[in-house]
Amino acid sequence: MRVLFDAGTPYPLRRPLTEQGYSVETAQYHGWQNYGNSELLDLAEQNDFQVLVTTDQRMESELMISKWKVGIVVLTDTNWNYIKYHIGNIVEAIKRSQPGRVIPVEIVKP
Repeated sequence: MRVLFDAGTPYPLRRPLTEQGYSVETAQYHGWQNYGNSELLDLAEQNDFQVLVTTDQRMESELMISKWKVGIVVLTDTNWNYIKYHIGNIVEAIKRSQPGRVIPVEIVKP
């Protein structure tokens, strides 16, 4: 499964996801870091990504997510020191992701 990280998703999350068998690329790698949410979702869809991992909690309220064929996993914090304790929940959210749906992953401080 191809996973795209938006600009706010901490890069260290890439390693545990690739160890789980996911192909992970970043918006920055593709030069997409300055695009808005709808443009980023268009590019993700056009380039056959199945899931976008983002820290943008406003995305669902700002866009009609159901029109895209990309699943979205939203992390509620950007701090890697907290995120690293929730990798299992993130992997599970990616597994459960569906096109045009948002799955939030609450990142709680340990």
